[in-house]
Amino acid sequence: MQLNRSSTDARTYRESPDVMYESSLEALAASNFKLLEDSPQDGMIRGQKRINLLTWGEDVEVLIEGQDDRTEVTFRSQSRGSLLDWGTNGRNVRKFFKELDEALAETLAGS
Repeated sequence: MQLNRSSTDARTYRESPDVMYESSLEALAASNFKLLEDSPQDGMIRGQKRINLLTWGEDVEVLIEGQDDRTEVTFRSQSRGSLLDWGTNGRNVRKFFKELDEALAETLAGS
């Protein structure tokens, strides 16, 4: 368990940025984050998780960069108002990418 304020991971997919952007929006919602801002032209999505008994909440950011059929998706989760995250940000990163993989599989199965 990491005891820091943020966690980041990046993964590369063999899909277009447009497909990954839409799948990332679905993954964010499925991960129970509230959408704050999305900018398809910049490949950026921002969201947050609410305050609960264990945390002051987290701010998240998704960056989608790529061209043609190769896209890198970077997800960052950062705690608000606390010095330690008690592993929450790492769990947020893993949950997002799990949901992203599922959303992408559903998208590809439907096309």
